Amino acid sequence: MQTPGKVGKKGTFCPSESLREKLEFQEGYAVYHVVKNKNLLMLKTPSVTLSDDSTSKLTKEDIESSATLLMFNDLLKLLNRLNGQDIKRMLDIGCGYGGLAKTIANYLYIPEVYGLDRDPIRLEMAKKRLQTVKLNVEQKFPFRENIFDLITSFGVLEHLTYFDNVIQEAHRVLKDGGYFLISVPNLASYVNRIMLLFGYQLRDVEISREVVVGLAKRYYDKPLRPIVHIHTLTLAALKELLEFYGYEIVAVRGGSPRYEISHVSLLVRVADLLFSWRPSLCRRIFVLARKS
Repeated sequence: MQTPGKVGKKGTFCPSESLREKLEFQEGYAVYHVVKNKNLLMLKTPSVTLSDDSTSKLTKEDIESSATLLMFNDLLKLLNRLNGQDIKRMLDIGCGYGGLAKTIANYLYIPEVYGLDRDPIRLEMAKKRLQTVKLNVEQKFPFRENIFDLITSFGVLEHLTYFDNVIQEAHRVLKDGGYFLISVPNLASYVNRIMLLFGYQLRDVEISREVVVGLAKRYYDKPLRPIVHIHTLTLAALKELLEFYGYEIVAVRGGSPRYEISHVSLLVRVADLLFSWRPSLCRRIFVLARKS
């Protein structure tokens, strides 16, 4: 018999009786829903609360600010590798509103969760969910060495000029054998390869804070705004950089978004599914590393 609230033998999520199963619809937003008959955490239009604590519920702001949440099923494959580990303290770098970090903490039963972010508006919500620190993550982290069991960074590196400080500081404050879980856009995704072939600018290599320029206009059904993605990297580069700073690569997963609203063409959605089997071609990279 599978333990309630844990992961079964095949990696499926088994909701416990204490989890709220009543679905509250938020029309127009893609959020997550526990499918009772399959015991799978799947992407649907309804939202789900992973505990009775109201701060655990994913909000509109959580969804709109996190590309990783739209690929949670892909992230879940790596989270399942951590199930059963003795993780007592977690740090989320660039925690935003704190919804994703809170969801992961609930899923893995992590009692102590910290978040770093420099946005005071987002931290107002995050501090209701996590222990937060306002910080530019390109600075030294305000923690002593070897205190965290798990550090996460979702959609942060692409906003930075260089990645060294985040990766070095994460290594410093991680315990020996602790885990570092990262999500970044894939510079070498199939989409970017096609765009470069036809001479278009890449979405994740922006050159202006005011306007999006150089993209293939037919790719999207509506105008875009800058998301301040300075640059990103390939899967090979991320793995090499992590190994250079003393990490061992545990697992890699490719991610492709699940869409509930039709701002992306059917052709792109089909291509996302076709290329989802290969991380080096997927839109987003998930890497689980361990401090060696």
